[in-house]
Amino acid sequence: MKAAVSRSRITSGKQLDKSDDQRVCFECGKPGHIKRNCYMYLSKLAEQQGIDRADATVGGKAKIAEQKVTDRPVCFLAAERSPTREWIIDSGASHHLTSDRSFFTQLEAKSDKLYLANGKVSKIVGVGEGNITGIDDVGNPVEVKLKKVLFVPDLNCNIISVQRVVESKARVEFCSGKCHVKKDGRAILVGNVINGVYCMKTMK
Repeated sequence: MKAAVSRSRITSGKQLDKSDDQRVCFECGKPGHIKRNCYMYLSKLAEQQGIDRADATVGGKAKIAEQKVTDRPVCFLAAERSPTREWIIDSGASHHLTSDRSFFTQLEAKSDKLYLANGKVSKIVGVGEGNITGIDDVGNPVEVKLKKVLFVPDLNCNIISVQRVVESKARVEFCSGKCHVKKDGRAILVGNVINGVYCMKTMK
C-alpha cells in the first residue's frame, strides 16, 4: 500500500544580504536580520497555522494536526538538531526535506532557499520524489511515497512536513509520546519521541 504525499508550488524568497547585517529587526529588535527572516516572527506564523511540536494530548485523546500550507520554504527543527539519518515529522516545516541524494528515484534541478530557525539560509538544489519503508502499528512494512521533496545537501536531518501530509488528505495524530500518520484509516507511519522529536520508524 502506497501513500503519496504532495505539496503545492514553492515560491522563492530573497536571500539574506550579509552587507545589511546591521539592520535591526522590527519584530524582535535584534540586529543582523529583518522581520521576514526573524525566528520569532516565523514561529508565530507556524503557531497560527497549526500545532506545536510538543507532545500533544488533550484529555488523553489524540490531537489531530490540521494545518494550512505555506509556500515559503521554512524549517524550525533542522537548525536545532545534531546530524541524523532518521526521518523526523515536524509541524514547523513547510516542505518535506532531505540531504540524502540516494533517497530520490526522481530528481530535477531546483534553485531556492530554505529559511532555518537560527536565521540562516540553506540552499535548495533540487526537488523530486522517493520512497521510504515505514512500519505500521502492528509491525508490518508499508511503502510510502513522498513527492516533491526538497533536496538540501547541507541539512542535518530528514524532515516529513505535517503540513504536506495533511494536504494529501492523510491524518497526523500525536498522543502520549507517539505519532501516527494515517491514510484511509490505516497507520502508514508510526513514530516515537526520541530526544524531544518524533522519529518515524522505518526499515533500515
